[in-house]
Amino acid sequence: LNKLRNEFQSWEWTFGKSPKFTVTRDLKVPADSANSSGQFHQLKLTVEVKNGIVEDIKLSLPPNVATNSNNQDASVITHLRGARYDHEITEKIIAALGCTSMPFQATQSANISNMAANQ
Repeated sequence: LNKLRNEFQSWEWTFGKSPKFTVTRDLKVPADSANSSGQFHQLKLTVEVKNGIVEDIKLSLPPNVATNSNNQDASVITHLRGARYDHEITEKIIAALGCTSMPFQATQSANISNMAANQ
């Protein structure tokens, strides 16, 4: 029983054997360095993971912050590419950016083009 518990709690089982997945977090960062205005920019952090390994990390910038209106996604924190993914990586990125995570809101949408009709 302990052997099974250890196996199912291991990184290899939790992340290493997982198919490709994406972790997305909404973040807020003060609009100015002193935050004197009390306003925030909303950013989107995306971490792409394959076989438990971080493949890419992107930060989507709001249009009024992005320097190039054609590219609002910035590749960030490149030294974490190739690292083993765990939930702490996301928290480390958020802390390094000086952002705070916005409250998680679970939403689900169905792609009906992939659904089989039951008649």
